[in-house]
Amino acid sequence: MVEIEYLRLTENILVATSEIGFTAGVIALENFAVGIDSTLFPYTGGLLRKRSNLILKKPMRMIFLTHYHGDHFWGIAAFNDIIILGSEPLPRNIIDEREIQPTRFEEWKKEDPEKAQLIEEIDTSFLPHITFKNEIKIQEGEFIIDLYHSGGHTSCSSYAYFPNEKILFAGDLIFAKEWPWAGDPTSNPNKWINALSNMLKLNIDKVIPGHGPITNKEEINIHLNFLQELKEETISTLNKEKGVECIKIPSFYNDQTPGEWVKKATINCFYNFYKTEVTD
Repeated sequence: MVEIEYLRLTENILVATSEIGFTAGVIALENFAVGIDSTLFPYTGGLLRKRSNLILKKPMRMIFLTHYHGDHFWGIAAFNDIIILGSEPLPRNIIDEREIQPTRFEEWKKEDPEKAQLIEEIDTSFLPHITFKNEIKIQEGEFIIDLYHSGGHTSCSSYAYFPNEKILFAGDLIFAKEWPWAGDPTSNPNKWINALSNMLKLNIDKVIPGHGPITNKEEINIHLNFLQELKEETISTLNKEKGVECIKIPSFYNDQTPGEWVKKATINCFYNFYKTEVTD
């Protein structure tokens, strides 16, 4: 029904991706495992748990949600018997999103009737059992997972770092080889830039992005430079009292962007965000 590709990236890391647009993972500690995002559907989340048990041979006892967007959260019903972790703003974002979901799901079923049953199974009533404001550590023996709340892509955006194997799960703070999407109403360009700057301080070999291929620290640099340049060009345009259409867009994977709507949303976000700063 949905094809999932699994990659055992290291002895303790399993990554799952799908053509329908999600990336999730599992980190194995000494006696248990921690999921990173729940995939798009409960069905695919269940498949990830089964495959994780087979490959890593550690029961999953926790799942960390990098943020509230559906491709990272809507599979959560498959993990309703374990501890759910997320940043402090995550529950409010989940609750606020529920207001528009019935209409969205009905439209989705009409557009893609083959997935109607999978959509019906989505249950967004599950909220995190544990939330954290800035950072939190999961430790078992010599194994450590550091969770950081940064905001940026969304107000609840967070990322996970596994220092034992120098692996970063970046969530949607990194869209590898693609334009970053800042179309969420809670997007904050300054916090996004700060998040990337802080990631660069970590000792990283591999980066698992929210979208796109597995990459490395250089991709963080590329994203950071782009967002900083877009910020500067946006502020320059605002200081000249010109409109959003006059922003000089820095070069950034222009030929591989998934759609003009992604560019438009991000540019508009930057313009409206810095318009408030420039005029205040």
